[in-house]
Amino acid sequence: MKRAIIILIAAALFLSYCWLVTPQDVRRVLRGIGTTEEGGGGGPNPPASPLVDQDFDGAGYANSETWTEGLDGATVNEDYDTAPAPLEGDDSLFIEPDAMPPGNTYTYHQFGDTDPAYGYCLFRPVVARYQHVIIQFWDSGFAVPFQIEYRDGEDDGDGILRISNGSTTADTTGELAEGTTYHIFFSYANGGSATVAFSTDGTRPTSGPNFATTTGTATTDANRIVLGGANSDNQNQLIFDQVWVDDEQIPEQN
Repeated sequence: MKRAIIILIAAALFLSYCWLVTPQDVRRVLRGIGTTEEGGGGGPNPPASPLVDQDFDGAGYANSETWTEGLDGATVNEDYDTAPAPLEGDDSLFIEPDAMPPGNTYTYHQFGDTDPAYGYCLFRPVVARYQHVIIQFWDSGFAVPFQIEYRDGEDDGDGILRISNGSTTADTTGELAEGTTYHIFFSYANGGSATVAFSTDGTRPTSGPNFATTTGTATTDANRIVLGGANSDNQNQLIFDQVWVDDEQIPEQN
């Protein structure tokens, strides 16, 4: 009899635990053992305690984070799962400006004054022509000390990344191609340097064509992460996933 009661209590505790566990909790456990929920191995490698931890899985924005959207007559969909999404997990973020003339389409999250600030995301330009701001740090007064812009000067679907640190800029010579998913690493320091690096395999270049750095004129702390922004072509379609911001370098993802 005692054994039966113990078994019933254990079963009740187990069911209670399962009821409280969310898909995000399961994903974090799987991350910790270096695999994905599909069992593929080599899954996301997040910072230990990121300031921003957004994978867009589940209904709305994940992990109880508050994001604010600026639509300008356009589309910002944080529950996007139409192929080629999701880039990771269950859902991705999809941004498509449809205002004419093209407007300013974005979503942002406030994480508080941070210096230096390091960021990472998965990024896939589905359609990306001419110029499109894809990532920014805003300060507490909504000024823009740092941004990354996709620039396709030849309108051929291949574009470089340009970083702005205050009034100074630097460009990668390596190009991103439409229809390809990239790991983008970036950083900004108040009164110091800014960097951007990208790869298809999760490595973080520190030199070469897929890396750019500049010491600029911005002298305010990063306070908000912004995905999307001003664009010059209303046909652009961008997908983001697995967004992290931290006050330490983001681990490589390979």
